[in-house]
Amino acid sequence: MLKAVLVGRHRLLKKQIDDLRRLGIDEIVNVLSLPEDRSLLEDLVGRWVNGGVRYVVVQALPLRVLKELWDVCRSRGVSVLIARMESVGLAESEDKAKRLVSELPDSRTYIKGVQDRAYRVIEFKYWEKIKELKVILEPVK
Repeated sequence: MLKAVLVGRHRLLKKQIDDLRRLGIDEIVNVLSLPEDRSLLEDLVGRWVNGGVRYVVVQALPLRVLKELWDVCRSRGVSVLIARMESVGLAESEDKAKRLVSELPDSRTYIKGVQDRAYRVIEFKYWEKIKELKVILEPVK
């Protein structure tokens, strides 16, 4: 039995769940947030590994948090997966966005735009494993 941890507040689409099942993942545990402290994150990932977790599925994490999580997971042999989502287009109203989603409800969703002026409809294509992640930051003065 393979386990995955889902980090994020968004529900997975049916097609995303089906694709995780195709990869052999039997159980998905949802985690809404991660600890800021690196040592606590290492402990948490260690508990996941001891519980049989082999994949971490991430959704919309800040880049710095994603990098920290990936570093810890990589050191423990856990793969980090992100969804390949492709834009279907923009809708000028929520009703139109919902109609576009209803064409393929198992694989589409929409994101509200700035001040609800536009809605981006996106479609799940497949999972990608983060193979390498390099972030170089410097303070702006």
